[in-house]
Amino acid sequence: MAPPISSRRLSDDTIRRQHQQLHSLMEAISNRFEYEKKPSRNLVSLLNALAVHLQMHFEFEESDGYFSSLSSTTPRLTSTVEKLLREHEEMREKMDALVAMARDDFAAARDTTHLAEQFSLFRDQLSHHEHEENKLIQDVYNVDIGTKD
Repeated sequence: MAPPISSRRLSDDTIRRQHQQLHSLMEAISNRFEYEKKPSRNLVSLLNALAVHLQMHFEFEESDGYFSSLSSTTPRLTSTVEKLLREHEEMREKMDALVAMARDDFAAARDTTHLAEQFSLFRDQLSHHEHEENKLIQDVYNVDIGTKD
């Protein structure tokens, strides 16, 4: 059985705040791409900040009190949780590649077109991932309140 809803409130609030910060950073980066054709130190810094924040966010979700407890308390969700955790690693790698690409582009004063395209793909992947996480959490809540077995 999943932990009671009340014991997850703090975790849920933390996740919600982290998502808001992620979305703010993503929006700031998207705006940079819209107005800058060459990478700047600020763009590199924003991408690096996103990488750091994403790492902290994923670590929180992977902690004992969040996703990892779902597999033990709700075994039927194990494959979904494992898939989401694998996506975390994939997105970490993609984010690191984006930061490296931004640094290289900045050093070479290259156009941001390719970097912007890669960032857009990453943003879409993260959005889809968050949607799947939300579906998982909703499933857990439905079990908690007895609308699902």
